[in-house]
Amino acid sequence: MSEPVSSATVLAGGLMGASVFGLATGTDYGVVFGAFAGAVFYVATATNIGRIRLVAYFITSFIVGVLGAGLIGTKLAAITHYEKPLDALGAV
Repeated sequence: MSEPVSSATVLAGGLMGASVFGLATGTDYGVVFGAFAGAVFYVATATNIGRIRLVAYFITSFIVGVLGAGLIGTKLAAITHYEKPLDALGAV
């Protein structure tokens, strides 16, 4: 029997939510998608954790990814001597 809401639907809803967040706040889309991808990866690799704690980890990881993207992106650009901003990579 199939699930009423598939994981692809949940992922699409999450990406839509990240897009709306980026549009509403004026944040760079690369940073928002990077933070979303990092949060999804962090939650997907967690084991033996309850649903409420997983949601809390996801929200915390997403917020830290968005807020820390500039700092980490600047550090990555300085280390690699790359001339373009690496904020989106720093968000992951």
